[in-house]
Amino acid sequence: MAGHRKTGALLVALLSLFLTNSRAQVRFGYSGGLAGEASADIDQELKLGSPDQREGLLKLLGVDGAIAHDAAAAVPNSNIHIEPIVGSEGRLLFFPCTGPGSPSSHLYLLRTTKEHRWHVVAGERFDCWWKPTSYELIKTEGKVDQSVLIHHVNRGHGSGIVEDHMLLFEVRGNLLANVLETKEYTSEDRMAEGPIVQHSSTLLPLPDGSIEETRITTTVGSSTKGGKSETAPVMQSHIALAERRRWRWSAGDKHYVDGSFAPVP
Repeated sequence: MAGHRKTGALLVALLSLFLTNSRAQVRFGYSGGLAGEASADIDQELKLGSPDQREGLLKLLGVDGAIAHDAAAAVPNSNIHIEPIVGSEGRLLFFPCTGPGSPSSHLYLLRTTKEHRWHVVAGERFDCWWKPTSYELIKTEGKVDQSVLIHHVNRGHGSGIVEDHMLLFEVRGNLLANVLETKEYTSEDRMAEGPIVQHSSTLLPLPDGSIEETRITTTVGSSTKGGKSETAPVMQSHIALAERRRWRWSAGDKHYVDGSFAPVP
């Protein structure tokens, strides 16, 4: 009887040890390195991998080590985007503003190598400040590939001043060609000299192959609510001007050329 009790206690102890070790070793997602092969779903690999696995995959793709480390550690994996570009055999790799001090976002073009792996063939870095840099894929009439429109690339900021641009890139073989750049948002705070003046622009591809830019100018100033009896200032915005202009493709220069702004009737 005593022998049965000892055997039972030993089995319980072994089972407890096994379960403890199993819980310690449980790891969700991928184990080991990530493939990075053209046949693999590397977008899912980035989402399911651990930070060091994501860093390793980004390095395998050809991303600089320091940039890969910051992106894998600081950026939520759902914000690292890899997606196909319609009309092209390449893929787009984008991760938003990362890094200490002066944050920046990064855009890469991926192609497959002879070993059937994805690899970076072109890359661009963008400064961030006022708003996070983002992107969208757009199709313009007469173009085979989708183009990549980058939003809120900071070109300058200072005391009361912000200037963000948007940039349009076309895929040309193993290159990302910048074919259009315009101011997306500017803000100038004149302080005691007058209201804050803001400009905001949007782009719209048109059926004739041109791109229409609409710019809205807004003034933001304070007023006294309720007349002279109340002194609490209230900020009010006012649309001062709406303008449009066309960007037309120049076959000789291989980029878009801007026209003149005209008021919207």
